[in-house]
Amino acid sequence: MPNLKNIRITLAQLFSISFLVLIALLGLLFYVLFQTSQASIIQASANLRDDASRELSEKVVSYLNQAKQVEASFQEEIDHRVFDPKDPIALETILFSLLLTNSNLSEISFTYGEKIGYDAHGNILLAPRDRGEMILFRTSSESDSPIDTRFIDQKNGQWVSQLRIRSGQNNLFGTPFSQEQPNSIIDPTTHPTFVTPANAEYANKDLWSDLHWSQVDESLPENERRVELSLQRTVTDAERNFLGVLRVGLSSKQIDTISQFKLIPHDPNDPHIVFITDRSGELVTRLNATDSIRPIDGDLRFSSANAPPQVQLSLKDPSLKIVTDAVPLSQQFDYKGITYLVTYREIEGSQGWILGIVVPQSYYVGSLEVIRNRLLLATTIIMFALSIGGYFVGRSLKGGQAKILRETIKMHNFDFSPSQPRSIFRDVYEILSSLELAKTAMRAMEKYVPIQLVKQLYQSEKEPALGGEVQEVSILFTDIQNFTSFAEKLPVNELAAALGEYLRVMTLVIQNNRQGTIDKYIGDGIMALWNAPTPLPNHPQVACQAVLDCAAALQELFASPQWRNLPPFVTRFGLHKDRVMVGNFGAPDRLNFTAIGNGVNIASRLESLNKHYGTSIIVSENVFEAAKEFFMFRLLDLVAVKGATEGINVYELIGKKGENPGMNETVVKYEQALEAYRNRRFEEAKNLLKEQLRDGPSHTLHDRCTFFLQNPPPPSWDGIYISVTK
Repeated sequence: MPNLKNIRITLAQLFSISFLVLIALLGLLFYVLFQTSQASIIQASANLRDDASRELSEKVVSYLNQAKQVEASFQEEIDHRVFDPKDPIALETILFSLLLTNSNLSEISFTYGEKIGYDAHGNILLAPRDRGEMILFRTSSESDSPIDTRFIDQKNGQWVSQLRIRSGQNNLFGTPFSQEQPNSIIDPTTHPTFVTPANAEYANKDLWSDLHWSQVDESLPENERRVELSLQRTVTDAERNFLGVLRVGLSSKQIDTISQFKLIPHDPNDPHIVFITDRSGELVTRLNATDSIRPIDGDLRFSSANAPPQVQLSLKDPSLKIVTDAVPLSQQFDYKGITYLVTYREIEGSQGWILGIVVPQSYYVGSLEVIRNRLLLATTIIMFALSIGGYFVGRSLKGGQAKILRETIKMHNFDFSPSQPRSIFRDVYEILSSLELAKTAMRAMEKYVPIQLVKQLYQSEKEPALGGEVQEVSILFTDIQNFTSFAEKLPVNELAAALGEYLRVMTLVIQNNRQGTIDKYIGDGIMALWNAPTPLPNHPQVACQAVLDCAAALQELFASPQWRNLPPFVTRFGLHKDRVMVGNFGAPDRLNFTAIGNGVNIASRLESLNKHYGTSIIVSENVFEAAKEFFMFRLLDLVAVKGATEGINVYELIGKKGENPGMNETVVKYEQALEAYRNRRFEEAKNLLKEQLRDGPSHTLHDRCTFFLQNPPPPSWDGIYISVTK
């Protein structure tokens, strides 16, 4: 039997067979396409609805976040002592400004009282006096309507309500207060909008109220009352003492506009219907201006009696109870012989609301005939192009052979840049493809192992073997502070893109600019080495500069458009110089170039110590001694890291010498305080630090001195801080 690998065919045979196969494949292709095109189109429509639902969901979230931004702005101004919330004039000014600058707010109120404690159920207990409430509200649902003020407080033991009516113009103090009838006034601190958020369980937490009637419209008939949703949160002073509860009311009119969204903006007959419902199938959005409002379990919902039948069927779908933001749901149902497609997505951060989009299936598959005709035309053009292409076959042979030689020489010189393999001849194409696969593997290897190590083995014609040797290296560990919390708030694809940009910048500085070796990526962290495998005589100094360069490069990244206004990462660094075992470790058929030993553990623990001292860069005494002539350091502490029995001096790397003159006094006072602390002069240490408590290490040492003043250490205490965390 002949060996098929040795069979060679002529070019004429190749072309004949190719055209016969092509015709057969085209027939099969048309058959498969006509059988599967409808499913493909439906899937494409699902992707369109999925993208639209994501966009609309983000709009709703952005709208809800306006209330959070207002509360954050209010708290921030208190934290910076911009105004005194106990001053009615200053309070009214701030609330008026917040309401005036955000047209989506319908009202904003601050209910205050002096906390004296909590009862057994966590309810707040207030002093009998100094309680009250200030409410600023728009007089109608229009964004440019006048803003009135209601101020409720106590006078001579009685509750008094005053109303400032601005009579069609938003002049803050243009009109005086007038007193309202006393028989309708109650203690505002007994209202659920104050009692519930002030409860110990909800302190300093956002507490949303679902759709409800506006509190200031309580005396109006239902057909004149406004629908809103509100956010309540406790407010504290700069020392985090309870001041009161801020309530921000958002008009529901913006949410109603979601139902007017057009997925196909240029199509006046776009049949997509967009709606928002809760998990019980009750409408949150008004689909028609005449939709009636009804209370359900304390919340307001819109009647679906006038909704299109496909929406009514969607509201009865049991799938509403399992829909999430991470996994949107697309499915179909039939109604009177018409098939409808529907997509559901949970609106993250809402009251369990679900955004739905429903459309007749015929809207998408009706254009199948047009797609088929275009496909036939495209196929005819391709066949003609293939015929013309045969003319150029001969010319490609010589170029293919020359390219094989060029690519081989490039690989020999460790140049693995990609090229496109092109040739009409099978053998030439296969060789070029094999070379590209080999280069792809080598490019992949560059991402996993130090390429300099591979190049050394290649040039010395040695096989890598298990084992290593003791060598002095500088070891760096990095980690991102609170990365888990950051990851929970960001979609997976955006998180991967952000982390990729972050690691790209870090790798560029360490590996390309500062001659380091990336040992491994540990989730969001990095382990890097200097002086292995490539010798580097001044590796501690280079490593210190690399850390500072990383911090600077990351700041540039966070300020650049590539970061897309995401919150910046806070990176912690731990750097240590030691003699460790460096080499190839693992199994005989699976090696990993790395470093092992106690020095590696110390570097990792140094990185973790940043959490305790509020610092970003901590180095060991070995690094300090090797680099102190070039960089500014601060002696932080004598620490026994987790797993160690003896203490080591640890230092904060501040910057290059002469670049941070503003830190000199802080460092001097801290090190003086540290000396006093080690000699049990805790009060003296506290006095040295009291003016610089914004400095993380100073704050930590100040707290430790306070503790020891109240709980004196035993006589055997030697000043070593025992770290019990990794």
